[in-house]
Amino acid sequence: MKKILIFLIIVILASTTLIVLNTSDNMKVYKTDIYSDDLHIVDFTMVSTSKESYVPGSYYVEKINDKDIRDISVFVKCDNKLIVDWLFQFDHLQKVSSSMDISLNDFGVNKHDTIMVEIKYTLDGTEKQFIELVNLNDILKSN
Repeated sequence: MKKILIFLIIVILASTTLIVLNTSDNMKVYKTDIYSDDLHIVDFTMVSTSKESYVPGSYYVEKINDKDIRDISVFVKCDNKLIVDWLFQFDHLQKVSSSMDISLNDFGVNKHDTIMVEIKYTLDGTEKQFIELVNLNDILKSN
């Protein structure tokens, strides 16, 4: 009985969020993968209107090689607004999944915006940094 109640609450909350986003403005879905020399961000998704944004915790970061990669920081920004701030270790894993959903009230993006993805990490004792600018129009998945 508790499982059914929890499931219904989750469905109601998710439905309410989608209804509010969909009725307040035209909802857009942006989805991309990011490749650096050593790491790969897979299935980064952002759902947004001009007023609100949502990043589901369904993306993950994986190593492209077997090198010793530590102290990983992933930052995603748009118009100097921090959208994602994720710090983690691989701890002998090849990939680490994000389990954190992010809701940004009063901050929406549109297809003309650009996000900056920054990855900082230590590779075999040397600090590395990767930055990629992503035009949202290039990763728009729905209108």
